[in-house]
Amino acid sequence: MEIGGDLPVVVLAAVLGIVWTAAVLRSVQLVRRQRKLEARLQEHAAELLEERRRSAGQEQQLLRLDRMKTRFFTNMSHEFRTPLTLTMGPLEDVRSHPDLPEQVRQNVDLALTSSRRILRLINQLLDVARLESGQMHLSAARQDLVVFMAGLAHQYERLMQRRGIHFTVSLPETPVEVYYDSEKLEQVLVNLISNAVKHTAEGGAIQLSLDTDGREARLAVRDTGTGIAPEALPHIFDRFSEIGDTEDAEDGAGGVGLSVARDLVVLHGGTISVESAPRFGSTFTIALPLGRDHLSDDQVTEEASSPDFSRHILEIASLDPEAESLEDQEPDDRFTVLIADDSADIRAYLRGHLNGRYRVVEAADGQEALHLVRRSLPDLVISDLMMPVMDGLSLLADLRSDAETDFIPVIILTAKATEEDLVKAIKLGADAYVTKPFSLRELQARIDALITARLRLKARFEDSRKEPADSSEDLSGETDLDATFLSKLEEIVDENLSDENFDVQRLAESMRVSRATLHRRTKSILDTTPSEHLKYARLSRGATLLESGEWNVSEVAYAVGFRSVSYFSHSFRKAYGTTPSAYAERSSSRRKSGAET
Repeated sequence: MEIGGDLPVVVLAAVLGIVWTAAVLRSVQLVRRQRKLEARLQEHAAELLEERRRSAGQEQQLLRLDRMKTRFFTNMSHEFRTPLTLTMGPLEDVRSHPDLPEQVRQNVDLALTSSRRILRLINQLLDVARLESGQMHLSAARQDLVVFMAGLAHQYERLMQRRGIHFTVSLPETPVEVYYDSEKLEQVLVNLISNAVKHTAEGGAIQLSLDTDGREARLAVRDTGTGIAPEALPHIFDRFSEIGDTEDAEDGAGGVGLSVARDLVVLHGGTISVESAPRFGSTFTIALPLGRDHLSDDQVTEEASSPDFSRHILEIASLDPEAESLEDQEPDDRFTVLIADDSADIRAYLRGHLNGRYRVVEAADGQEALHLVRRSLPDLVISDLMMPVMDGLSLLADLRSDAETDFIPVIILTAKATEEDLVKAIKLGADAYVTKPFSLRELQARIDALITARLRLKARFEDSRKEPADSSEDLSGETDLDATFLSKLEEIVDENLSDENFDVQRLAESMRVSRATLHRRTKSILDTTPSEHLKYARLSRGATLLESGEWNVSEVAYAVGFRSVSYFSHSFRKAYGTTPSAYAERSSSRRKSGAET
């Protein structure tokens, strides 16, 4: 009974012992786990501390590198500015000379403009360094944007008129006062408007507008130019991005100009965006907040500065083609050379050196050049490779694929001297490929060689009318396309001489060119019209028939396509200085004399 009575107590004690043992074991496990966690935490903390130290070291290193980069750009800008100063100074001294010849003055102006352009590009690179290092200071004052934009637009009015661009300015009638740095905002707008001018062809439109919704002012530059490809839009404001195929360093300075423009707008607390589509133009919109809450105290000044638009007069003037159109030029007997280049300075430079010997026509892009070539058929085309709207290779391909223009010699002039482009140009039929910077003597020699080849071909075909051509004569310097054209012309004329209904219109149709093209091309190569050439061929055949003694005058006249014997006789006497009958008698006498001897 006693044993049975103590059993529950024993069982309870055993259970309690098991629970206590389990609790002790659990506590030991928790302690061990806690120690492991603490060890891991300490290890992780040490890693974080080490990572923080490395990050701090890397940050300091990046800051040092950034300062070094800024110093590099600053030092390099000064290194460039010193020789530029020593270049521009003497040039300005030369230009101020009162007895300076006009041609020399133009060359000096071109050198000064190019020097100032280099200086402007250097300043843009320096702006990049200052913006990235946070050293670009903003001096924003409360000013009227309406007055500011009206003054800037006025600087472009004459340029737009000369380029045939419809320029409109849409501004509010009431003032729009915004805190802005006039020098920096002017830099942004000049970049946008100048780019719009370069990519808008004659007959296009550019609009400068300003509006406000009470919270921000919106400035927009719209154009109907070439537009921007969709794949390029996301990178339009990236550093050193290439927007389209153009060599023009003024086109945002290889991605610097628009990048700096974006950063300067952001510095004002604003935003800049673009909407564009190829062949439909572009719209750049700047949004600037009203008020001054978005600016710090050191960015605001109470002294409003008047904008100095004269800083950009030379840049705006460099966009002015100053070239005579075909309609403006007096016709003369000089060979015509068409220059297609989107750089007004390059065109002016070449025009200045070629104008004395050749009649020079200019185009700012490939599309304009193609239009001028088809309208007036120049004797030679000098084309830049990379141009807006239509590049040089596309222009060359169009010229070579058209029977009315495939004979015109083309010189490709470019700064992009890759083997791939060279091979492509040669395959398309370029007659010469000259890289920038080029020697003017070399370019002149190539022009003279191609023009001389056409003169030799012309002289050869004129001689062939008088006596059989010597097949052994070297024709390697002649233009193959001209030779092919004239060979086909002679063949078609020879086959149709007896047809009195065969006229210039049917000759053009047989040649598969327009009548106007046939006229210009025949006149260019043979210095005679198709009608005169056809008449001469008939008279020449008539003379041969009269010499044979087997035909009388009337038979010969009808055999060579004349409807009237009297007109044949009149034309023959004018060409040979004697009547057909007298020519036949003289030929008969020569035959008899030859037979007697």
